[in-house]
Amino acid sequence: MTTTESLQEKLEKAQGKAFAVSAILIVLSLILWGISGSGPFWQAYLLGYILVVGISAGSLAFLMLHHLTGGHWGFALRKVFEANTRVLPVMVVLFVPIVVGGMNHLYGADRGGVHEAHAGAEGEAVHAESPDHGGWYGSEGDPLLEKKSSYLNFGGFLIRAVIIFLVWGGLAYFLNKWSTQQDETGDITLNRPMRILSGPGVVLYVLAATVAGWDWVMSLEPHWFSSMYGPLFFISQGLTTLAFCIIVGTKLSNYKPLSDKMPKVVFHDIGTLTFAFGVLWAYTSIGQYLIIWAANLPEEIPYYIARSGTGWNIIAVILAAFHFAVPFMILLMRHAKLNKDILIKVAYWILAMRFVDLYWQIMPAFYPQGFTITLIHVVLPVTLLSVYVWCFLGQLRRRPLLPLHDPRFDASPVTAEAVSHG
Repeated sequence: MTTTESLQEKLEKAQGKAFAVSAILIVLSLILWGISGSGPFWQAYLLGYILVVGISAGSLAFLMLHHLTGGHWGFALRKVFEANTRVLPVMVVLFVPIVVGGMNHLYGADRGGVHEAHAGAEGEAVHAESPDHGGWYGSEGDPLLEKKSSYLNFGGFLIRAVIIFLVWGGLAYFLNKWSTQQDETGDITLNRPMRILSGPGVVLYVLAATVAGWDWVMSLEPHWFSSMYGPLFFISQGLTTLAFCIIVGTKLSNYKPLSDKMPKVVFHDIGTLTFAFGVLWAYTSIGQYLIIWAANLPEEIPYYIARSGTGWNIIAVILAAFHFAVPFMILLMRHAKLNKDILIKVAYWILAMRFVDLYWQIMPAFYPQGFTITLIHVVLPVTLLSVYVWCFLGQLRRRPLLPLHDPRFDASPVTAEAVSHG
């Protein structure tokens, strides 16, 4: 058995395991839906969806950056990025349940009673003092939301979602199409259209990701707004993508042909890029907080008041310490970035912290009275992640693991037969 056959077998087994885990978790999630109710289910669904769509969309951004700048790290992970972008059609399918069944539970008046903070003297439920109780979808009688209704409405939400997926999907389609043609024909001139498309493509990705952040997460609390949330959203997508791709790339690097094309310097470059995005995430997060704290405007501060409440403030400290400080200190050391065993552990840690960060961003909109978590809030995001991994591995197995015939990349020691194992 050749090393290539061994890798093919590994990928097949990994995909089979991902399918089995997904099936079990889907059944468990449906059971928990019946136990927990629709409110927690859709909250967990949105959380998991934002996590996995960030990997697919973020990979598109890094793929275009690679076409613009080159770099050996990009060649080593280019096919991983491309496989992630080809999961975007699945992301469209997974978005449909939010539109069909989750709108009122997430953005509408029916929030499942989760804003009930405590009981009054006579046992009657008293709602938390949150201006965002009830969301924006289907709400009436709120002067501020009525002014925002030209943007915050179901038709606009749906149209913008369609445009977002068309932009992301269109860019991914052409970049994958030309890459495949180059692998098959050896036409080196195809580098030019990929590079030309990637220039405006990065701008289009940023605009689409910004609108996605506004619509899918920021509008959970429609009275609040932040001009920095869009950048924070796509920076977070980049960090999630890097963590996921480091995990995949490190595992693939144990087998040919990646073992010949991923020396220590590649891991160092990827680790440095992850370090930079971690610092950028912290800078943007702190910058947003300081601007809102200094302005002290009544329409902005409720966002952080809710996240400073019982339990949520502890999560904020955890994020500062373990999402930023710990990876920062580890990736600051050169030998840690050169050691793929350390790097993959940091990547797993960052991916876990991305879940915590998204939980801190999303859940206080439903639980401003204090930190709350149920089993479905963990199980359903893990379910969507396992479904994503299954689809991703299916795409990864169908194409070569390294770009063939790209003149910027020396793939001469690796023949097309050795690289293409599908």
